[in-house]
Amino acid sequence: MKLVSGIEKPKGLFVTVAAVEGWGKSTLGSHMDGPVFIDTDKGICGDHIVRIDTNCGCDEMLGIVEELKKSPPPEVKTLVIDTMDKLIDVMTEDLCRKNKWDSMEAQQYFKCWLEYKAKYFDPLLNGLKDVTRRHPITILVLSHVKARKFEKPNGEGAWDRWETTFPYKDLCASLKQASDLYVFGDFKDTVYEADKKQGEAKRHATGSGKRMAYCEHNGAYDAKCREFVKRADGSPFPKACSLDEFEKALKEAIANLAPKTLNSASESAKMNESVN
Repeated sequence: MKLVSGIEKPKGLFVTVAAVEGWGKSTLGSHMDGPVFIDTDKGICGDHIVRIDTNCGCDEMLGIVEELKKSPPPEVKTLVIDTMDKLIDVMTEDLCRKNKWDSMEAQQYFKCWLEYKAKYFDPLLNGLKDVTRRHPITILVLSHVKARKFEKPNGEGAWDRWETTFPYKDLCASLKQASDLYVFGDFKDTVYEADKKQGEAKRHATGSGKRMAYCEHNGAYDAKCREFVKRADGSPFPKACSLDEFEKALKEAIANLAPKTLNSASESAKMNESVN
């Protein structure tokens, strides 16, 4: 058994943003450095948007990942998957055509979903994660969410919980495990009380809420942030912030992973002397 000290930081980040409709997911992707879209959701358009021309079939997606692992185009700084839930739909439709299944529930015990997860979805995520470890490329996965009733087995009660809209819940678990930063996005409304009558008050919200990003796990949603994801000054990544602040912090965290360059020729000479 060989023991070594230290673990090398990734060259890029694997980031998942699971947010409500209209939060600004696609716009966030377009603001990243060198964004290239796998645009299954058709959520953004314009001559400035660069996308990979693909039908998003199962084998085609794995082929794209293999190409990125081996020799990615220099233009690709951020790969934006917009959105993962739609990509799953397209990939599973392709799988059903190949196997001549009526649907992904055609066999008992979710055998269709188990085959998709084992043969395509997990290799897709593992390949994308490998890209961030080999190259300075950030993977930005975007996904929709919806509220589902959640009940803890210890009998503490039931409440609404935000989860991804994936049709098979084990896919979401794999995505969370792969992510270095898993973010929940929602609107924070200003709530006020009015129309007080007979001791009761109706609660109202403003017409437009502030877009918020949450990076710490909560009972109402999933979120996480790995230790090496930090701001430019070395401080921890914000646990809760506005969308604008999140975009700024994310760009700082990605820049922190880039190899440090020497500030001057004298520093370079000193390093060469120490090596010799």
